[in-house]
Amino acid sequence: MKRNWRLVVGGIAVLLILLVGLGLGVVAVESGTTVESTVVTSQAGNVTATGSDLVFHVDGDSRFAAGVSERLEARLADEGYAVRTVESLDADYESPVLVVNVTRAEIDSGMVAHNATLEVETYYATDWNRTTYEAARESGSVELRGRDTAVVEGEFRIRDRTRGLPGRYLGQLTGEIVDAVAESFRADLPR
Repeated sequence: MKRNWRLVVGGIAVLLILLVGLGLGVVAVESGTTVESTVVTSQAGNVTATGSDLVFHVDGDSRFAAGVSERLEARLADEGYAVRTVESLDADYESPVLVVNVTRAEIDSGMVAHNATLEVETYYATDWNRTTYEAARESGSVELRGRDTAVVEGEFRIRDRTRGLPGRYLGQLTGEIVDAVAESFRADLPR
């Protein structure tokens, strides 16, 4: 009887440790992330400095849209951008526009092993034109209208394999998206 009692108490202790770990958000014991990116710049004329004003919009997978929007806005602000987040892209904007779209989010999150494949597309335009944006999304090619304008399109594929408790795994993946986009969305355009 004493032996059974010890097994029950030991099992409860292990369960409590796991629950505390999950509550604290302990994540990675081992993690490996790869980011593949393709960034293409289309430019007409001579694009000079675009300034620090930036209109920002996030679309796509709802598990990431709010987190990416919040964290990327904060990161861009830390880098000196005056960011204005918009809910839709229906208006005309005087400043450059960055659109981030999480197009694919396959997440297999278990108790200890987690795998994810994320695909993110970005569209950065120094001179916003909704027609050009929609045509680029449909055909994959950009037709610039006007002089001294540029469009930078990015495609990012993020693959992650993590071993550890699942707390904050979506936050970890959101951070990977933010890092990839913040480092590459402008390509080599002058600021």
